[in-house]
Amino acid sequence: MWWVKFVICVVVDLLDFFVGRHVFHVPLAGELAGTAVTVALFGPGGFAYAVETLDTTEQIDGYLPMASLIALAHRRDPVASQSFFHPAIVARLPRISL
Repeated sequence: MWWVKFVICVVVDLLDFFVGRHVFHVPLAGELAGTAVTVALFGPGGFAYAVETLDTTEQIDGYLPMASLIALAHRRDPVASQSFFHPAIVARLPRISL
């Protein structure tokens, strides 16, 4: 399961590198999207992706593969490897009953 999360993080970093400032016309929207993805996958540890918001010029943050680094940091985390979404996030999702 960790490998799937790692591949998603690599794709997020590649998108940030190649099309990050061209796709999102709202400043910092790419960082907010990346933070949302990493928090959903790794829980509160994913907020480290928000470090990319410090670069307001959108020039340097593409060279920092933050999502991949977060995935590598959680490689041995048993909670992160049990399910696709972090349990802390799943517990907060609304229950839908039909």
